[in-house]
Amino acid sequence: MNYYYFAASLPRVSLEEPAPMPLERFVEQAVSLLRPGDAAELQAVISRPESAAGQFGRAWAAADAQIRNAQARARGARLKRDSARYLREEGAFDSYLESGVAEAFSRSSPLERELALDRLRWKKLDEIGGLNPFAPAAIMAYALKLALAERWTRMDRDRGLERARGLVAAASAGETTAPTENT
Repeated sequence: MNYYYFAASLPRVSLEEPAPMPLERFVEQAVSLLRPGDAAELQAVISRPESAAGQFGRAWAAADAQIRNAQARARGARLKRDSARYLREEGAFDSYLESGVAEAFSRSSPLERELALDRLRWKKLDEIGGLNPFAPAAIMAYALKLALAERWTRMDRDRGLERARGLVAAASAGETTAPTENT
C-alpha cells in the first residue's frame, strides 16, 4: 500500500538544516495513518532495528550493524585493541559501507567523522528506502533520516565541550563509568 497524501505532506529533511519536526511527533502522525503492520515495523525500526521483521527493517538492521562493526574495528585498530567483543552479527557484506566508514575515519576531527558517518547512513537509507517515495519503506527511511537530522539539531558546541571535559576528568580520576548525557 502506498501512502500518497502522507508522504506528499512531509517536509523536506536534511542534515544541513534543523529537523523540521520532532521524531516523536512524526511517529505519532505516522502510526495514526499507517496500516498496523507498517506502523509496528516503523516503531521497531526506530527503537530496535534488529527486532524489525520486514524487508526494510532487516536491510537497515544489517546496514547499521555493519557500520557499527566497521567503526568498532577502526577504533580498535587506532587504539591497538581487539574489537571482537564489540562486534554484532551482521548480514550480507556491503563494501560501500566498509569503504565509507574507512573514509570517515580518515577525517581529522571527530565532528567531521560523525558527519561523514551520518551521510553514509543517509545514503544507505536512500538506497533501501527505494525509488517509490510513497511506499512504506520510504516512510521508514524518512523517519530514520529525521532522527539523524534531529541529532544534529540537538548538537551544541558548549554542551559538547562540557561533556568532553567531564569524560576527561572521569578518565583522569580513574572512574570506570562515563558521565551521563546530562553531565
